[in-house]
Amino acid sequence: MSVEAAAQAYLPPAAYKAVPNLWIPEDIAGVSKQEIAETSKVIPISDDGCTLDIKNNMHWDEENARPPIYSEKPEY
Repeated sequence: MSVEAAAQAYLPPAAYKAVPNLWIPEDIAGVSKQEIAETSKVIPISDDGCTLDIKNNMHWDEENARPPIYSEKPEY
């Protein structure tokens, strides 16, 4: 066991792992903007690339935006 692994053996993962990005869809009422303003003080958060319409259907911006959690997959 490495020295780093031994030092983290009894710590919860939240104590040493990177903070995840939170991704929410943008809405007409502006709730997502309010949540971003409040939550961004604590955790990275974004509403880029996806919107909710009046019937709560999600619409993706497939041309320009990628979700913050997106990672390129290798083609085999």
